[in-house]
Amino acid sequence: MIINKIIKKIFRFVPTILVAFFLLAGATSGIYIYETIDSPIAIIIPFILPIIGLIIAILLIIRLAKIINY
Repeated sequence: MIINKIIKKIFRFVPTILVAFFLLAGATSGIYIYETIDSPIAIIIPFILPIIGLIIAILLIIRLAKIINY
C-alpha cells in the first residue's frame, strides 16, 4: 500500500522531468545548430528538435507506465 503510493508519486514527478529535459535539450541544441548553419531551412530546426524530444519523453513515459502497471 505504501509502496504503491510512493510509486504513484514518483510516476507523477519523473514524466515532468523527462518532458522538461527533452524539450529544453531539443530547443537549445536546435538554436545552436541554427546559429551554426547559415541556411534558410535551418530556422525550422529549433522547432523540430523539441517535438522529437517530446515524442521520446512520451515513449519513455509509456514504457515506465507499463513497467509499474499504472
